[in-house]
Amino acid sequence: MNAYEKLREILDAHPATAPKAETIDQILRILFTPEEAGIAIHMSYKPKKAAAITKLVGLDEDMVKNNLESMANKGIIFSRRKDGDVSYGLVPLIPGIFEFPFMKGGGTPMHDRLGKLWEDYHHES
Repeated sequence: MNAYEKLREILDAHPATAPKAETIDQILRILFTPEEAGIAIHMSYKPKKAAAITKLVGLDEDMVKNNLESMANKGIIFSRRKDGDVSYGLVPLIPGIFEFPFMKGGGTPMHDRLGKLWEDYHHES
């Protein structure tokens, strides 16, 4: 099973679900790089510090932190700062992955493609 399918299964376990569908796979592949998906499958909805995620992933801590920050900046995971520490957690498909990437701005070809895929997904479900 690839990281994108594993991530979809994790998202599907949330009450908001992420059903198996080609459109969901395409959306995840647009939003998550292969490295990010590989890290995200070791995360949960409960926030964890980067060091804890790094131990689960088994990769270089700086690389993991950079990818966590990239995902948080894209709005596909959340980050929170508490007492000087940053923790990261997954967000559900809806609300979360559906709208957060658009809150960072729009009008790019990627946003156009995502919008079309989300529209297709809603017509399929």
